Amino acid sequence: MKRNVIRRRLIEPKSRADNNPDPRDGGVQSVDRALLIIETLAEDDEGYRLSDLSVRTGLSTSTVHRLLATLEKRRFVQFDRYESKWHVGAQSFAVGATFARRRNFVAQAMPYLRKLRDLTRETANLAVVDDQSIIVLTRMESREIMRSLTKVGGRVAMVASGVGKAVLATYSDEDVNAIIHRQGMPRLTEKSIVRPGELFKQLQAIQRQGYAVDDEEARIGLRCVAAVVYSNCSEPLAAISVSGMTSRLTDDRLPALGSTVREVAAELTVALGGVMPAAADKGSVKRGSGQADSTFSSR
Repeated sequence: MKRNVIRRRLIEPKSRADNNPDPRDGGVQSVDRALLIIETLAEDDEGYRLSDLSVRTGLSTSTVHRLLATLEKRRFVQFDRYESKWHVGAQSFAVGATFARRRNFVAQAMPYLRKLRDLTRETANLAVVDDQSIIVLTRMESREIMRSLTKVGGRVAMVASGVGKAVLATYSDEDVNAIIHRQGMPRLTEKSIVRPGELFKQLQAIQRQGYAVDDEEARIGLRCVAAVVYSNCSEPLAAISVSGMTSRLTDDRLPALGSTVREVAAELTVALGGVMPAAADKGSVKRGSGQADSTFSSR
């Protein structure tokens, strides 16, 4: 049975790299192009044919083929001869896994993700902020037949995710505005938040209730409830969440799910030696009525 994945458009090149010679050393340019190929392959679990990969990267087919041959020797990519498609290889996973291991709290978080999964019967996720985006480090899969499509290693804009908004609620207005102006407010679905004024209203609510909700803002049919895990300086270290189909994460369940996620996040904070913000400090990031330019919209 064909896997249900989000397909990327194959007809739009990222850049026409071959038509814009890099003034740097040719070896550096080859490294840059090889990394671009790996990043592009990581966008789609179903892989890419050579011609599609050429279009997506903006490189000629001969350049792509030459680089793929080298990457295949080092096991960073692999070729499926049955479907004539290229995929990310085992060595890419081995190198990427170091990122998760470097965050030494991942192993410690697993029992709490398992607890969260068992309490809610939904997929539990652990995520961090990386380059002003949210990246999922690990997850504990739901035992339900219909599961969340959350992807480990996947990225999503902070403003379009539950974990991202949970973290943003701890930031100052200035920091939130800086992220908005740098990353924009992408309209990923018809329910995405694309106006700063609406976002700041949600951040105020998140501060009051202690958890955030992604209501089909990143993907139609998927909801997420998230809360922050704090460091020993009472600053955001990570965030945990439960995600699942909207048919199960109904409006009636959201308050109870939010309370559960918030409580498990507090337990994980303590287990990691972190410090929860004092009760009097919750919502202490004051937000005025004119903190954002209401005319700013998605790019």
